[in-house]
Amino acid sequence: MSNISIKTDFVDGDKLFAAELNNNFRVIQAGINANDEQLEGVIEDAIERLDDELQDILDEHIWTWNSGESVTFYKGTTSQINGIPVKNGQILYNTATGETALDTGSQRINTGSGNVVAVSNSQPTNPATKLWIPPDGVISAAGTEVVNSMSGNETTKAPSVSAVKAYIDSLLN
Repeated sequence: MSNISIKTDFVDGDKLFAAELNNNFRVIQAGINANDEQLEGVIEDAIERLDDELQDILDEHIWTWNSGESVTFYKGTTSQINGIPVKNGQILYNTATGETALDTGSQRINTGSGNVVAVSNSQPTNPATKLWIPPDGVISAAGTEVVNSMSGNETTKAPSVSAVKAYIDSLLN
């Protein structure tokens, strides 16, 4: 806590000179700001200690099966997940990419690729995205019609089942 000293012996009718007033406010400002900086440090330290205590509690309260196998869960951003040590049975969810991973033994195995398909005007930066489709891009659908013939030069139609059966029967006879 800061120790400040300011003029406190004012008497009615006294004139307050600018130098005294400015000095008083400088002292008040410095004292308050110093307290804020100290308070931020105390708060950050308390958050870290509480996070550690919570993690210790969570480590003791994990999902355990009768076999003795256990699973813990963690979610965080890419940088947070990269900072988490591998722990057998741990499942991780990346809130930035949608990816999931499982720690098995001493390995971290990606189990889900997150946002695999992105439909957007701008190219995605997520490394988990495998397919980017601009919304104005043309996607042609394959033909779904069939023809009842095995002859011809159709490229978007398939022969019907009855045409294929008749063709095979004609070859066998």
